[in-house]
Amino acid sequence: MSIRILHRPVVLLVLALVLVACKRADAPTTSDAGEPSAVVEAGVAALRAGDLRAFVEGQLPPAEIERLRAEHATRSTGPVDDAERERFAAWMAKLTAPDAETRVLAEIEPQLAQFEREIEPQLARNVTMLKGLALVAIQQSETLTPLAKQQAMASLDAVSGWIASTRFTDRARLREAIGHLAAAAREADVATLDELNALGWDESLDRASIAFRAVKRVLAGYGLSLDAVLDSVRVETVSQEGDRARLKVHYVMLGQPISFDVDLVARDGRWYVEDTLAAADRAAAGAAAGG
Repeated sequence: MSIRILHRPVVLLVLALVLVACKRADAPTTSDAGEPSAVVEAGVAALRAGDLRAFVEGQLPPAEIERLRAEHATRSTGPVDDAERERFAAWMAKLTAPDAETRVLAEIEPQLAQFEREIEPQLARNVTMLKGLALVAIQQSETLTPLAKQQAMASLDAVSGWIASTRFTDRARLREAIGHLAAAAREADVATLDELNALGWDESLDRASIAFRAVKRVLAGYGLSLDAVLDSVRVETVSQEGDRARLKVHYVMLGQPISFDVDLVARDGRWYVEDTLAAADRAAAGAAAGG
């Protein structure tokens, strides 16, 4: 599990939807770990606040967090060529400039015009085709957990419908979106790729949080509010016995009600989403086997 993945807004969005949390349920408990809803309640609060450090560290056992910290400190970022460095520095310079919205919008205008001529008229048909391909990819994925697959498939209809009906080239919305990204770039204060790669665990998660909050604002501007999704979440306890529990999580995305089951297990006095804990255990075992 690499912290570098958290710099990618798409993955951050998937993370927000896959591990969506819920409000506390009034149900009796038979475990010393307390209510199983506590872990997901903390998760939704962290995502609502845009605090990915609190979210990640609240979903994983302390030992796994320490392992990830150590792995991050000794990681190799791999070779970075000069062209990649130049592209990153150039974009950060544009986004942090006082006239970022005007400059970036003018620079991408030819691509926007081409998109409107060649792609936008066929967008609904293309989205339908891509939706089918995405469904197959989700089902056949060897990296997504069962819970992640269930969540992704449940959200696919709503998201594909939103993409097909949204005019992403609207210049006013684009200017607002670029403004959000520019504000995030200034807040992150990372001018070069080498500076980004040199960030520690906490710093990386803090910068990822800045990016995540900006992505939430951009998506909200286009009609997809992740905060509204999180605010709509409710949970019911399906079953609970000893150190195992099953919850059903309900939420509304883009007007479409969605629900899924999530299994939790208690370990060392805390509840964890079973899929998340199993993935952490596999990662720790793999790291130990690799020395």
